Amino acid sequence: KSLVHSSGGDLAQINDATESVDGTVNVFPGPTESIVASQDGLFAYGAIPSLGQIDKMDLTTQAVTVIPTSPALLPGVRHLAITHNGSTIMAFSDSNNTVTFIDRTSSDAVSSPLAGFDRPYTALFSADDSTAYVLNCGAECGGTAASIAVVNMATKTITRTVPVRAATVAVMDTTNLYVA
Repeated sequence: KSLVHSSGGDLAQINDATESVDGTVNVFPGPTESIVASQDGLFAYGAIPSLGQIDKMDLTTQAVTVIPTSPALLPGVRHLAITHNGSTIMAFSDSNNTVTFIDRTSSDAVSSPLAGFDRPYTALFSADDSTAYVLNCGAECGGTAASIAVVNMATKTITRTVPVRAATVAVMDTTNLYVA
């Protein structure tokens, strides 16, 4: 199944086999431009920047819960990235130089923000999820310089930073990261 999000906040589920709409699942409580789905297809997470929160939508019961319970933890959260195995979500805000981790294996626990970025925008993950490649938007987004920050996912530390001209879009194969 696939998920489709409308500008009005509706989240609809599409039956890929029949290429038909199963129906509206639910509505997020505010505009979002970033939704990630759990690898098991049971949950969708949406970044709601106007509320400083991530909303977790149960795609079976249609219940919506708020992550975190304190908006001070995710001010202006705009983009999300989820590991291939679905265990960790990384949250990115427009107005700061930190990344916040949400641990799906521990009741969606929210970590203290990791600093050391330059307007982080999104992330891509190595095939084994041991490394995150965080795209730092830099000057284009009000920071200093664009780069790729390499994050060790086990220790939640930046191991190195590679300067690039711009960094908001990238794709990855098994050995190369292509930054547009």
